[in-house]
Amino acid sequence: MGTLEIGLIFLIVLLSIFFTITGLQVFYILRDLKKALDRLNKFLDLDRIIPLEAETLDKKRDEDGKVSKSNRKASRSVRKFFRK
Repeated sequence: MGTLEIGLIFLIVLLSIFFTITGLQVFYILRDLKKALDRLNKFLDLDRIIPLEAETLDKKRDEDGKVSKSNRKASRSVRKFFRK
């Protein structure tokens, strides 16, 4: 075998190793991205729960049958947060 053939075989082996390592890194990056998106999705599912809690704050009444100031203030701040 000539030096050109040996050089080409060496290059093919080197590139194969390089692409294998790069492929594994891409796999791990995509797996971590999926985990992060799943966590973000679980967090964003809370936006369905919080407005329901704001409605229950509106419905809470004190002894006089009126909504207390603290409950009104809390429900306003929750609504204000979700309007942004």
